[in-house]
Formats: sequence, structure tokens, C-alpha cells
Amino acid sequence: MSDNIKKKNIDAPENVKATPPQTEDATKKLSTSDIEAVDLDHAEDKRQNLVIISVAPNYLYVNSSSHYWFRNYHSAGPGISIGADVWLSPTVGINIGYLTSLVADVKAEPTASRAILTDHRYSTVGLQFRKYTSTSRRSLNFVWGVKFSDYEMSLPAEEKYRTRLHTTGLGLSIKATLPSTISEAWTAESELLPKLKVQEEKTAASLKSGADVTSYGVKLSLGREYILDRRNQVFWRISHRVDKSVYEGTANQNDPITGIAPKGVSVTTGSTLLEFGYAWGE
Repeated sequence: MSDNIKKKNIDAPENVKATPPQTEDATKKLSTSDIEAVDLDHAEDKRQNLVIISVAPNYLYVNSSSHYWFRNYHSAGPGISIGADVWLSPTVGINIGYLTSLVADVKAEPTASRAILTDHRYSTVGLQFRKYTSTSRRSLNFVWGVKFSDYEMSLPAEEKYRTRLHTTGLGLSIKATLPSTISEAWTAESELLPKLKVQEEKTAASLKSGADVTSYGVKLSLGREYILDRRNQVFWRISHRVDKSVYEGTANQNDPITGIAPKGVSVTTGSTLLEFGYAWGE
């Protein structure tokens, strides 16, 4: 009996381990664009640029709405804007911007269609801070900062029904950049100017809309940028800024339409800007 059992054990086929079925690799190979996207030191990563300079032709439309004729107008025309970002470190930088209209005009008199050339000039300088959510070139990133803003509306000093304007103030801004690919990205920015100083500078009108003024502003923008390579990008951007000013007391000039000097003059100024530009980095 024991010999038969031993024989069966000897004759039995050896146990063969089951071969697992062939399956696809759980981790697929990364595409070339995926590999480039996570390479922080990639030659085409524009985050390596320490200086970025931009120039953009634009079209500006300014609408000032008020029940006081002197401050009620609209003005439009092409212009040019330039900007520079200088990064002192990967996260801290300085921003400088300048915009001027070229051939904008405004209605000069309440009873005639005569128009006068008007210059709109915007200047900004500020300190900004940058944060990326990952090392990927497609990572969401934020830039926030503090800006000093300066706006001038300049026109001929001999005008009797228009005044020059000068508005200054500090603003708080935040900008988000959301790349959709390694070469394209959406941008969105908001800025709050909680306290503005508005000055009506002398022309022949010598206008004072009130004894004192309280003013603030808000700006929003949306755009898209296209990265040709690390040093060259093109972009478009549309922005809108609203300034609200409320004057105390009585204006020093009678309204040319009503013949009455109004009290508590209120002015809402909206500025819409469309830009198509080019940026160079190094």
C-alpha cells in the first residue's frame, strides 16, 4: 500500500505556478508635452525670465456720467500701452505700466458740435508677489500686489466748458493665470482703489465741482496669452475701470444747460480698454 502511494506521488505531475494574464501597464508613458510641462528647468519655461517688457496698441473709451454738464462727456480713440515686470526673486517683483491715448477727443461746448483733442494718460508702479500651485508649466498661478495709480486727462487750457483732471491713489490687485496648455493661458485680474484723490486742474473754466470729494475705483480685466517660446508671447486683454466721485457743497460754476450751480455733484467715470500686444522676456 505504501509503495503504491509513493509511486502515485512520483508519477504525479509537478505543480505548475499559474501565469498571470497579460494586462496593460497601469502607468502609461507620458507624452512629450506632459514631460515638458513638469520640467521646471525646461528651456522654454518663461518663469525663468527676470524681465518682461510688453507693448500693446489699444483702443480706449472713456464715459463720464454726471448731471453736471462740465463733468458729463465721452471720449474715445486709439492709444499705446507699455509695461515692465522686473522679478527680484522668484516670488517678488516690481511692475511698471504706462498708457496714453493718441487722438482722443471730447465735445467742447454744450450748444455746438466742436470737439477738442484730449489726452488720457495712465501710469502705475507697484510691488508684486507671485505664487505657483505646482512646478508644472500648466500650474495655476497668482500675482498680487500694491500699486500707485496716476491718471491725467489733459486738454487745452483756454477751454471754458471743460476742465483738466488728475486722479491718484493706491490700489490692491490680484491676477490669476490659468494655462490651458503649455502654450496658451487665460488671465483674469481685479483691482480695488479704495481712496482716490481727484483734482480739477485749472483751465479757463476754473471749475470746482464741490468743496471736497470722496472717490474710489474698481477695475476688472480678462485676457488670453499665447506663448511662442520662452522669450516671445502675444496677448489680448479687455479691461474696465469704474471711478465713483461724490462732491460736497455747491459747485462754483453754473451749469450751462440749467443755469444753476448744483449741490452734491456725483460723477461716475467708466474706462474700457481693448489691447492686442506683444511681450518679450529675458
